[in-house]
Amino acid sequence: TKQIGPEHEHSCNVIVPVDESRVTGTPFISQNFWVFDHTTKKGYCAGRAGGSFGQVDYGVNVNGKIYFAIYGGGQLTEYDPDAPAGYPINPRLVAATDQGQHGAGITTDGQLVWAAFKPKYGTLDGAMIRYNTKTGAATYREGALQAQHIINPIFENTNGTLVAGTSWLADAESATPVHSTAFAVVLNPDTMDIVAKAPAPEGVDTAINYGPIGHNQWLFQCANNLFVFDTASTTLAPYEKRPNLPEDTVKLLYAGKPGHFLIQIGTELQQWNTDTNTFEPLATFAEGFVNRWWINGPDLTFDCGSYAAVWRNCL
Repeated sequence: TKQIGPEHEHSCNVIVPVDESRVTGTPFISQNFWVFDHTTKKGYCAGRAGGSFGQVDYGVNVNGKIYFAIYGGGQLTEYDPDAPAGYPINPRLVAATDQGQHGAGITTDGQLVWAAFKPKYGTLDGAMIRYNTKTGAATYREGALQAQHIINPIFENTNGTLVAGTSWLADAESATPVHSTAFAVVLNPDTMDIVAKAPAPEGVDTAINYGPIGHNQWLFQCANNLFVFDTASTTLAPYEKRPNLPEDTVKLLYAGKPGHFLIQIGTELQQWNTDTNTFEPLATFAEGFVNRWWINGPDLTFDCGSYAAVWRNCL
């Protein structure tokens, strides 16, 4: 038994609901995770989430099991909440790529998990993992776009499209870039090869993918401006409805339905419908109380420093 005091508190990189009563979280730069059951009001430190130094950068629940994208060795681990916790048996390593470093995004179609990683320190080629949660088969793709890495891949189930952005920056600026153009890209879901791409404006180092808005279009941000990536015409053009995010925007996340996003503007959490370009208030945060938040299906999770919170079925 390990006694955890206030001096060991860390904000979380990931907080994911396990089921209707349990939630798990991964503290910053600790490579550990915790589990809490709000029905029994009991929780515990579950030990290591992966086998390397570092931390969990992303997590996703797929059919009741939690998949962690690990910083330090480009690892993907699987945690079964219904079995005793104890790495390396549970969580267990299911895939790893030596070229991966920090996580750069994770997405799922309900069976497959795609995890993107920034390049290993001192290099520029990123890496991706595709893991089949039913068969246990793992495949890899390094350097899908030479000297760049994939960021924030999102799978859209309606038409089976896997879309992402790219960045030509090295992790922690540990290598000198050789490009000056980032891209919006469509990936082959099986091979993770790039099958279509559209350039961002020259000099923009990162094309950020926010998610689909319908009609083969995806919302992107390049520098301070919003763009639309049309996967049918393979074009990236300024978003005419709204050229920029509102002033004081803190965070924007895809809410799981094309054209629907959650946006934090100052302390206000709002639902943004891009079809109507309207904002609907959802919650107001106490000043300084919420550090980070995430969307997990219909649920929201919040990191509040010494506290973690879950808002069930709010979306």
